[in-house]
Amino acid sequence: MKTFVQLLFLLVFVSGAFSADMVLMKELTNPLAIDADNDQLYVTEEASVFIYSRQDIKFKKKFGKKGEGPGEFKIRVDRPMNLDVRDNDLVVSSFGRFSYFSKDGTYKSETKTKPVYTMAAKAFSSQFVGIGVLSEEQDFLTLNIYDEQLNKKKEIFRIEEEIRLEGKKSVYYHLHFPPSFATSFIPHEDRVYVTWGKDDKIKVFDHSGKRVAELPVKVEKQKLTGAYKDKVVNHFKNDKEIPQPIRERHYGNIVFPEFFPAIRDMRISDGKIYVVTYQKEKELTKTLILDLKGKPIKTVSLPLKEMDVKSIYPFTVKKGKLYQLVEDFDSEEWYLHVTSI
Repeated sequence: MKTFVQLLFLLVFVSGAFSADMVLMKELTNPLAIDADNDQLYVTEEASVFIYSRQDIKFKKKFGKKGEGPGEFKIRVDRPMNLDVRDNDLVVSSFGRFSYFSKDGTYKSETKTKPVYTMAAKAFSSQFVGIGVLSEEQDFLTLNIYDEQLNKKKEIFRIEEEIRLEGKKSVYYHLHFPPSFATSFIPHEDRVYVTWGKDDKIKVFDHSGKRVAELPVKVEKQKLTGAYKDKVVNHFKNDKEIPQPIRERHYGNIVFPEFFPAIRDMRISDGKIYVVTYQKEKELTKTLILDLKGKPIKTVSLPLKEMDVKSIYPFTVKKGKLYQLVEDFDSEEWYLHVTSI
């Protein structure tokens, strides 16, 4: 028997026109991220990229697979591939290489890189920006500028690791770092926007790595409740994707802040910054829209769905629309939710 969601899908297309707010994405089984340009949507899943028309959400093409040949991607559990949608091409960063494709998914070229530990490397002017690890007296995550071979040129920001060894025990500092590495820094034009830090500001750096601005994000401070803390504890206790010894070692001691940060997530699209907060009302999430200089444009409430207490389902924003991939647990199918902002 069809679920309500499946029945809704049957009503999506009327006389060839896209009119509904939910579309079955039958090609997907476990998508990681979604991005968009003016014409297309791009979804990454393991070692593949799926391309859809943005206007009618029709599947167009899938490319990429695991491997080390041209157009193939080498990925690891701790190093998933990252897709960078540029003006004229697509850049996929995977372990040991950057691969370049046309917007229709046709392979163009690749650049071999050092197999260094760099997370979510993205094109930034004629170079790249990404996250590295630094161990001194304590461990840090660093945001760095790299050349095309992933040689580190400059560190532009650092933050303490959220998991730290204190004495003989490991301590996890919850909400110390944004939940999504990939969207905690976003290159846009000749600037990179960064959400790291406890000061509730978006840091802005130029192509040389110089900090050129700080954009304050002003929201009413919201205290963490006991119920929320219990959900977090249970989340890590029951997360089967993390081996039990690691769960107990890394997440057995959790330190919570008194207040939620101002910034939960960020997107930049069409000259606007979308700042997702932790504030919710009736299942809607308060989201601030700023211009690129940090001036408030408006505040909206978006129906962003959560995967768990930590993570939001993959989403992107383009041309005044929110696109989010959400799993229906009854049918184990994925749907694209489309919402006008």
